[in-house]
Amino acid sequence: MARPRALAAPRIVNIALPPLEDGDPDAPHYDDRHDGERLSFTGRSRACLVDRTVTEVELVDLHLESLASRGARFTDVLADDLDVVTWESHDAAWRDVRLSGGRIGSLDLSDSELNSVHLRDLRIGYLDLRAATLQDVLIENCVIETLDLPSAKLTRVAFRETRVGELDLRMTECAALDLRGVEVTDRLEIAGRNGRAPLEGVHASEAQLAALAPVLARHAGLTLEG
Repeated sequence: MARPRALAAPRIVNIALPPLEDGDPDAPHYDDRHDGERLSFTGRSRACLVDRTVTEVELVDLHLESLASRGARFTDVLADDLDVVTWESHDAAWRDVRLSGGRIGSLDLSDSELNSVHLRDLRIGYLDLRAATLQDVLIENCVIETLDLPSAKLTRVAFRETRVGELDLRMTECAALDLRGVEVTDRLEIAGRNGRAPLEGVHASEAQLAALAPVLARHAGLTLEG
Protein backbone atom coordinates (compact mmCIF):
# COMPACT_ATOMS: atom_id res chain seq x y z
CA MET A 1 0.00 0.00 0.00
CA ALA A 2 1.32 3.42 -0.91
CA ARG A 3 2.05 5.74 1.94
CA PRO A 4 -0.15 8.86 2.23
CA ARG A 5 1.52 11.97 0.90
CA ALA A 6 2.90 14.33 3.52
CA LEU A 7 0.77 17.38 4.20
CA ALA A 8 2.20 20.38 2.37
CA ALA A 9 2.90 23.32 4.66
CA PRO A 10 2.32 26.94 3.65
CA ARG A 11 5.23 28.45 1.76
CA ILE A 12 5.76 31.72 3.58
CA VAL A 13 8.33 34.12 2.20
CA ASN A 14 10.68 35.82 4.66
CA ILE A 15 10.11 39.49 3.83
CA ALA A 16 13.25 41.64 3.79
CA LEU A 17 12.55 45.24 2.90
CA PRO A 18 15.17 47.52 1.33
CA PRO A 19 16.07 50.88 2.91
CA LEU A 20 12.82 52.85 2.99
CA GLU A 21 11.94 56.48 2.44
CA ASP A 22 9.36 58.23 4.61
CA GLY A 23 6.05 58.41 2.82
CA ASP A 24 2.67 60.02 3.40
CA PRO A 25 -0.44 57.87 2.89
CA ASP A 26 -2.42 61.05 2.16
CA ALA A 27 0.02 62.44 -0.41
CA PRO A 28 -1.32 62.37 -3.98
CA HIS A 29 0.28 59.83 -6.30
CA TYR A 30 -0.32 60.22 -10.00
CA ASP A 31 -0.40 56.44 -10.46
CA ASP A 32 -1.73 55.52 -6.99
CA ARG A 33 1.51 53.75 -6.06
CA HIS A 34 3.62 53.55 -2.92
CA ASP A 35 7.02 51.92 -3.51
CA GLY A 36 9.83 51.48 -0.99
CA GLU A 37 8.20 53.69 1.65
CA ARG A 38 7.58 53.76 5.36
CA LEU A 39 3.97 54.94 5.59
CA SER A 40 3.20 56.50 8.96
CA PHE A 41 -0.40 56.82 10.16
CA THR A 42 0.47 58.79 13.31
CA GLY A 43 -2.27 61.15 14.47
CA ARG A 44 -4.91 59.80 12.11
CA SER A 45 -8.19 58.11 12.98
CA ARG A 46 -9.04 57.14 9.39
CA ALA A 47 -6.98 56.26 6.33
CA CYS A 48 -7.67 55.37 2.71
CA LEU A 49 -5.53 53.16 0.45
CA VAL A 50 -8.36 52.20 -1.89
CA ASP A 51 -7.12 50.85 -5.25
CA ARG A 52 -3.50 51.70 -4.36
CA THR A 53 -0.52 49.58 -5.36
CA VAL A 54 1.65 49.20 -2.26
CA THR A 55 5.03 47.51 -2.79
CA GLU A 56 7.95 47.04 -0.38
CA VAL A 57 6.27 49.13 2.31
CA GLU A 58 6.15 49.16 6.09
CA LEU A 59 2.90 50.41 7.63
CA VAL A 60 3.78 52.27 10.83
CA ASP A 61 1.57 53.42 13.73
CA LEU A 62 -1.44 51.63 12.30
CA HIS A 63 -3.72 52.76 15.14
CA LEU A 64 -6.94 53.67 13.38
CA GLU A 65 -10.69 53.64 13.74
CA SER A 66 -11.02 52.70 10.08
CA LEU A 67 -8.74 51.74 7.21
CA ALA A 68 -10.09 51.32 3.68
CA SER A 69 -7.98 49.40 1.16
CA ARG A 70 -10.60 47.97 -1.18
CA GLY A 71 -9.09 46.77 -4.42
CA ALA A 72 -5.55 47.50 -3.21
CA ARG A 73 -2.54 45.46 -4.30
CA PHE A 74 -0.12 44.78 -1.42
CA THR A 75 3.24 43.14 -2.18
CA ASP A 76 6.07 42.78 0.36
CA VAL A 77 4.21 44.67 3.09
CA LEU A 78 4.86 44.56 6.84
CA ALA A 79 2.81 45.93 9.74
CA ASP A 80 3.47 45.39 13.46
CA ASP A 81 1.64 46.44 16.63
CA LEU A 82 -1.72 47.11 14.98
CA ASP A 83 -4.81 48.62 16.58
CA VAL A 84 -7.49 48.94 13.89
CA VAL A 85 -11.20 48.95 14.64
CA THR A 86 -12.44 48.37 11.07
CA TRP A 87 -10.27 47.38 8.10
CA GLU A 88 -12.12 47.02 4.80
CA SER A 89 -10.03 45.33 2.11
CA HIS A 90 -12.63 43.65 -0.08
CA ASP A 91 -11.48 42.49 -3.54
CA ALA A 92 -7.81 43.12 -2.73
CA ALA A 93 -4.65 41.18 -3.59
CA TRP A 94 -2.09 40.51 -0.86
CA ARG A 95 1.19 38.78 -1.73
CA ASP A 96 4.05 38.38 0.76
CA VAL A 97 2.32 40.25 3.58
CA ARG A 98 2.88 39.93 7.34
CA LEU A 99 0.67 41.41 10.03
CA SER A 100 2.12 40.87 13.48
CA GLY A 101 0.96 41.83 16.96
CA GLY A 102 -2.01 43.86 18.15
CA ARG A 103 -5.71 43.70 17.43
CA ILE A 104 -8.21 44.25 14.64
CA GLY A 105 -11.90 44.58 15.35
CA SER A 106 -13.13 43.61 11.88
CA LEU A 107 -11.04 42.67 8.82
CA ASP A 108 -12.90 42.24 5.52
CA LEU A 109 -10.89 40.35 2.89
CA SER A 110 -13.86 38.84 1.10
CA ASP A 111 -13.37 38.14 -2.62
CA SER A 112 -9.65 38.81 -2.18
CA GLU A 113 -6.55 36.88 -3.22
CA LEU A 114 -4.00 36.07 -0.52
CA ASN A 115 -0.67 34.50 -1.40
CA SER A 116 2.13 33.96 1.15
CA VAL A 117 0.37 35.84 3.96
CA HIS A 118 1.32 35.47 7.64
CA LEU A 119 -1.02 36.62 10.42
CA ARG A 120 0.78 36.35 13.75
CA ASP A 121 0.08 37.25 17.39
CA LEU A 122 -3.21 39.01 16.59
CA ARG A 123 -6.61 39.32 18.23
CA ILE A 124 -9.32 39.67 15.58
CA GLY A 125 -13.01 40.09 16.28
CA TYR A 126 -14.31 39.21 12.82
CA LEU A 127 -12.25 37.95 9.88
CA ASP A 128 -14.26 37.80 6.65
CA LEU A 129 -12.70 35.63 3.94
CA ARG A 130 -15.87 34.69 2.09
CA ALA A 131 -15.24 33.74 -1.55
CA ALA A 132 -11.55 34.57 -1.12
CA THR A 133 -8.68 32.61 -2.67
CA LEU A 134 -5.97 31.70 -0.16
CA GLN A 135 -2.68 30.06 -1.09
CA ASP A 136 0.20 29.64 1.36
CA VAL A 137 -1.41 31.34 4.34
CA LEU A 138 -0.34 30.82 7.96
CA ILE A 139 -2.41 32.00 10.94
CA GLU A 140 -0.24 31.69 14.03
CA ASN A 141 -0.82 32.37 17.72
CA CYS A 142 -4.03 34.31 17.05
CA VAL A 143 -7.39 34.63 18.78
CA ILE A 144 -10.27 35.11 16.34
CA GLU A 145 -13.86 35.43 17.51
CA THR A 146 -15.47 34.68 14.14
CA LEU A 147 -13.78 33.39 10.98
CA ASP A 148 -15.97 33.20 7.87
CA LEU A 149 -14.71 31.15 4.91
CA PRO A 150 -17.84 30.19 2.92
CA SER A 151 -17.08 29.54 -0.77
CA ALA A 152 -13.37 30.22 -0.25
CA LYS A 153 -10.63 28.32 -2.11
CA LEU A 154 -7.85 27.22 0.25
CA THR A 155 -4.48 25.76 -0.73
CA ARG A 156 -1.74 25.13 1.81
CA VAL A 157 -3.44 27.02 4.64
CA ALA A 158 -2.51 26.23 8.24
CA PHE A 159 -3.19 27.30 11.81
CA ARG A 160 -0.73 27.14 14.69
CA GLU A 161 -1.59 27.71 18.34
CA THR A 162 -4.74 29.60 17.36
CA ARG A 163 -8.17 29.78 18.96
CA VAL A 164 -11.32 30.50 16.94
CA GLY A 165 -14.77 31.01 18.46
CA GLU A 166 -16.89 30.40 15.36
CA LEU A 167 -15.51 28.85 12.17
CA ASP A 168 -17.60 28.64 8.98
CA LEU A 169 -16.23 26.27 6.31
CA ARG A 170 -19.39 25.86 4.26
CA MET A 171 -18.85 25.29 0.53
CA THR A 172 -15.08 25.70 0.76
CA GLU A 173 -12.75 24.08 -1.76
CA CYS A 174 -9.73 22.84 0.16
CA ALA A 175 -6.34 21.44 -0.77
CA ALA A 176 -4.13 20.94 2.28
CA LEU A 177 -6.11 22.90 4.89
CA ASP A 178 -4.40 22.07 8.19
CA LEU A 179 -6.71 22.52 11.19
CA ARG A 180 -4.52 20.64 13.65
CA GLY A 181 -3.26 23.84 15.25
CA VAL A 182 -6.65 25.49 15.83
CA GLU A 183 -9.12 25.13 18.68
CA VAL A 184 -12.72 25.93 17.75
CA THR A 185 -14.45 26.83 20.99
CA ASP A 186 -18.07 27.62 20.08
CA ARG A 187 -19.33 26.65 16.63
CA LEU A 188 -18.12 24.89 13.48
CA GLU A 189 -20.18 24.93 10.28
CA ILE A 190 -19.47 22.71 7.26
CA ALA A 191 -21.21 21.87 4.00
CA GLY A 192 -19.67 20.40 0.86
CA ARG A 193 -19.75 21.73 -2.68
CA ASN A 194 -21.60 19.66 -5.24
CA GLY A 195 -19.73 16.42 -5.80
CA ARG A 196 -17.28 16.94 -2.92
CA ALA A 197 -17.28 15.62 0.61
CA PRO A 198 -17.74 18.44 3.16
CA LEU A 199 -14.24 18.06 4.64
CA GLU A 200 -12.32 16.90 1.57
CA GLY A 201 -8.82 18.34 1.67
CA VAL A 202 -9.04 19.18 5.40
CA HIS A 203 -6.57 17.69 7.88
CA ALA A 204 -7.41 17.40 11.59
CA SER A 205 -5.95 15.62 14.60
CA GLU A 206 -7.45 12.61 16.34
CA ALA A 207 -8.08 14.80 19.37
CA GLN A 208 -10.32 17.05 17.24
CA LEU A 209 -12.59 14.20 16.18
CA ALA A 210 -14.79 14.59 19.27
CA ALA A 211 -15.54 18.18 18.29
CA LEU A 212 -16.14 17.23 14.65
CA ALA A 213 -18.45 14.29 15.37
CA PRO A 214 -21.62 16.30 16.19
CA VAL A 215 -21.09 18.50 13.14
CA LEU A 216 -20.65 15.53 10.82
CA ALA A 217 -23.63 13.76 12.38
CA ARG A 218 -25.86 16.80 11.88
CA HIS A 219 -24.69 17.12 8.27
CA ALA A 220 -25.54 13.44 7.67
CA GLY A 221 -28.93 13.71 9.38
CA LEU A 222 -27.82 11.47 12.24
CA THR A 223 -29.25 12.01 15.73
CA LEU A 224 -26.82 11.28 18.55
CA GLU A 225 -28.31 10.05 21.82
CA GLY A 226 -27.05 8.85 25.15
